[in-house]
This record gives sequence, structure tokens and C-alpha cells, in this order.
Amino acid sequence: QQQIQQQVIDDLANSQAVGRLVIPLQDIMDGRSNDVLIEDGDRLTVPVYRQEISVIGEVQRPTSYFYNEGVSIKSYLEKSGGLLDTADEDGVYLVKASGEVVLSNRRGFFSYASKSSRVEPGDTIVVPLDPDDTGLTGLPLAAEVSQILYQLALGAAALNSF
Repeated sequence: QQQIQQQVIDDLANSQAVGRLVIPLQDIMDGRSNDVLIEDGDRLTVPVYRQEISVIGEVQRPTSYFYNEGVSIKSYLEKSGGLLDTADEDGVYLVKASGEVVLSNRRGFFSYASKSSRVEPGDTIVVPLDPDDTGLTGLPLAAEVSQILYQLALGAAALNSF
């Protein structure tokens, strides 16, 4: 069990970043942000409009839903059957379609109303594994971590196909 845990930790430590850059196009066009310098060999890929919201990680039923304006993160989590006992409720975060990561404010699920914390089409809600959950060790831990990594890789592959 310790070997499996160490292998998972080593694999995560050796993973490479995908080299993605979040570009605030609207802010650049409105003059609120500096323009992006493009170098030879750079590619700018604008994905097609995605109309779904994905919920992955420590929920009863990880899946995707059609986007509905005004539906909260908490509601999407409830639609997925709620959090598992192994979920880190305070660690829930939102991966925007742009690649930006928005963390919760630790006082509940994104209760503040900033634009970046609102769920928008193409976003992914991630419910991480609770690191303090001592009941999950060895093979079950490796299985949970690999499932989350698989789901993230599947989402990245889907984005890459666009």
C-alpha cells in the first residue's frame, strides 16, 4: 500500500504543466488589461462554445449538465447526488472554461457574487478528496486519485479536440 501511495505521489510530482495561458480578451479589448505579446510558434486556440457544466471528483454521480443561467455551484453539486464522505467541502473549486481556477471563499460555496465565481457555460466544478480523511489509504486512495486524474485528463482531451 505504501508503494502504491508513493507511486501516485511521484507521478503527481513529475507531471508537466500543459502550458495554457488564460487571456482576458474582453479586458484587453476594453483597455483594462495589457495586450498579449505573441511570439513565433505560439498558437491561439479559441474553443467552440460549450453549453455544459461538468461536476467531477468526490460526488455521488460525477457528470455533466446543460448550463442553466443562475444555477449555483451548490445546486449542481446537489444534482450530482451531493458530496461523498471523502470530499473536502472547503476545497471545492471552479475551473472556468478559460482555464482560470476560482477557489471558494471558505465560508460556503462561493457565496460572494463576483463574476468569476459564477458558473458559466463550459465550466467544471471540482470536488477534491479530503486530505485529512484517514479512512482512505492504500489502494482505495490510489483508485480515487486516478479517477480524478482520468476525469481531468478526459476534460483536457475534449478541449484539445476543439
